[in-house]
Amino acid sequence: MLIKPINGQDASNLCKEIIVALPEWFGVDDCNQKYINGVASTECFAGFINNKAVALIAIRYHFDQCAEIWWLGSQPAFHGSGVGSALLQEAESAAVQKGFKYMLVHTLDIGSGDSAYEKTYRFYQKNGYRAFLGPHMEDRKDYTLIYMMKTF
Repeated sequence: MLIKPINGQDASNLCKEIIVALPEWFGVDDCNQKYINGVASTECFAGFINNKAVALIAIRYHFDQCAEIWWLGSQPAFHGSGVGSALLQEAESAAVQKGFKYMLVHTLDIGSGDSAYEKTYRFYQKNGYRAFLGPHMEDRKDYTLIYMMKTF
């Protein structure tokens, strides 16, 4: 496994490939296009297995303290392979090197009833992230978004 920076159109293309493979996570076309376009202007790392890019993380930085996992996904065949955790570690290391103190992500609450996002919640929890705020979309009762955070 290899983790390395990726940017621009390469990041957008990889994001699109992963989104298409994960409709249970990425089923809202408007949001998907925002992600595909947006990763090109964020700091991204790709996970490679057997010289093929199979996972992507996009990070945004806020103020002088907090880094945000803006997008993260991997091809379904590589769920559980460790590539997602390796991407998190690389992104966290980059944030620490820049002097950031926290990494946050927003995702669906474990009680949302969405089995895909229950896996996402458990993935972040396994990697040291803890829920600290939510739900924050009271006007959308079908979405119980929460924030999870890890301190460095």
